[in-house]
Amino acid sequence: MSDNSVPKPFDPVVQLLEDAADGAHDYGAAIGLLQNTEAAFRAVLAKPA
Repeated sequence: MSDNSVPKPFDPVVQLLEDAADGAHDYGAAIGLLQNTEAAFRAVLAKPA
């Protein structure tokens, strides 16, 4: 019989980093974000583990 369970997402830290990158994209310009930009978060996500 097949298992119909929902797969676990990525590591919770990776998920939080993706959420932070999305937030930086959505609100970065409005709040004057200079250091922790979307590009910085995406660069960390692109690095191999």
